Amino acid sequence: MISSDTFQFLLAAKRAEIKVLHQLAANCQLVTFVSELVHQLQRERGMSNVYLASGSELFRAERQAQLVHVTQQEQLLRQALQQHYLHKPEAHNSSRLLSAVSMALLGMDDLAELRQQISQQKISALASTQAFSRLIHAWQTLVSEAADIASDADICRLLVALQHLMQCKELAGQERAWGSIGFAKGSFSVDLIQRLTDLELAQFQAAEQFVSAAPAALAQSWIAQENTQGSQDLAHLRGMLKQFTGHDCTVPAIADIWYQLATDRMDHMQQLQVQLTTQLQQQAQHKLADARQQLDLYQQKVTARQQHNKAQIRSILFDPSMPGLYGDASAIQCRLEQTGYSSLYQLLNDQAAYINRIQAELAEVKAKADEQHLLKRAKIWLMQQQKLTEPAAHKLLQQQAMNQNCTAVDIARQLLQKTRQKVGD
Repeated sequence: MISSDTFQFLLAAKRAEIKVLHQLAANCQLVTFVSELVHQLQRERGMSNVYLASGSELFRAERQAQLVHVTQQEQLLRQALQQHYLHKPEAHNSSRLLSAVSMALLGMDDLAELRQQISQQKISALASTQAFSRLIHAWQTLVSEAADIASDADICRLLVALQHLMQCKELAGQERAWGSIGFAKGSFSVDLIQRLTDLELAQFQAAEQFVSAAPAALAQSWIAQENTQGSQDLAHLRGMLKQFTGHDCTVPAIADIWYQLATDRMDHMQQLQVQLTTQLQQQAQHKLADARQQLDLYQQKVTARQQHNKAQIRSILFDPSMPGLYGDASAIQCRLEQTGYSSLYQLLNDQAAYINRIQAELAEVKAKADEQHLLKRAKIWLMQQQKLTEPAAHKLLQQQAMNQNCTAVDIARQLLQKTRQKVGD
């Protein structure tokens, strides 16, 4: 006869899964709010930059209106944080995630002081940009943490895509800021041009990883946007800036075009982010609904089983497919009784198989993300050591992989391992 504990632990396992999915759904909602707040902070950074560079002449009213948007989004985010992470003591929270939240909120608490310095022209455009960028980086860390602790492969894949898209958008914002600083100074130094070039290459890398992880429709939307006239005009303007190296550049019209083209491109990235975060929340709710449906099914079958007490149960004791005696290759033949007991054992097997499957899928997604990170580090190292462009570094890795009959990831791993050994020596 089956003990009541057997039934209760089966149901408890599914409830535990639902609890984790609840927290995962909360994390998805969190990154949605973070994505929007970062967007608003990036807009404030850009307007503050122009406001400072123009001596309070430009974007005065626009900046004040933008402060309202940021404050509204901050309030929504703080409410969500309190609701999901402070008012639910039973929540499955990550200490790393909550520590990252604390650090980002501390930056928000000091934002009023930064804004006052900007209003009074007591801070440079560069220092203001640096301060906003630090705050934005703190919020983006939350998305990275949410991706690391995601327990579902599909959701993890979307979070990884969002992480790279937000990174690309932030790099685009920094490129816009550095370009605006150059126009404000009236010249572009060799160092500034190199910084802009590095930011362009870093965007290419982040976009490449976004396209790899994103749903097909969003990946195609990105590729289409990068081929629009606006993106081509921005690329052309990037080339023009390199011609200004060491020379005066005081044409206001070019500065305005630069800012607008870069802003249009970032706005399109924000549209992709909205679509991605919408899919993320939908996927989380879908997974949660499926798990609840399975729990209802389990409860129905357990209730039906509790009405039977005499049929023989088939359990792990008599299942030859289960691990047991080392070296035993004999097949134990046993008859599967068509009873509620057999149905219960099948439920347990199904639950174990489901857990194993999602763990394998999750491991595959995270392994792919790790490989992309490895390739990125290797390309950056080649770009720095051999003065290569990003495409040239990528091509070199591919060529060496062909020569050694292995993958580019293997070459990247070998390269970084040799680098560590040299540093150790």
